[in-house]
Amino acid sequence: MTLGRLARSADVRRTLRAGRRRSGALCGLHVLDRPDGRGEDRPDGPRMTAVASRRVGDAVRRNRAKRLLREAARTLPWRSVDVVLVARAATPAATMPAVRTELAAHAAALGALDTDAPASSGAATAATSAVATSGGGRR
Repeated sequence: MTLGRLARSADVRRTLRAGRRRSGALCGLHVLDRPDGRGEDRPDGPRMTAVASRRVGDAVRRNRAKRLLREAARTLPWRSVDVVLVARAATPAATMPAVRTELAAHAAALGALDTDAPASSGAATAATSAVATSGGGRR
């Protein structure tokens, strides 16, 4: 299942305000269950966005942090929820396995993962592991 984009600022604000939340050293996670309604403005499946404040660092560090969070989230079997991933100051320097582990722990604790869904494909996991071990373009 692919992750949709949580693009409307009203949806992001609603998720941040009304959603369940967990926070750790590498990331914060806000999850809001989606109504069953379908339609153009309510596509089926999970929607996600990643945010990083200037506290995380300059534009390069903020973008790296958001890329790490999005890639870690892509490999998880989400239920039909709206997800806001919040980068922390330590996120850009972290490795992909560390971010994925913390994000998966937060998502499981909030009940946002689909326990009946199959795990992500091995090829995708192997590709992300290769990026994480190669340094991923850190400066």
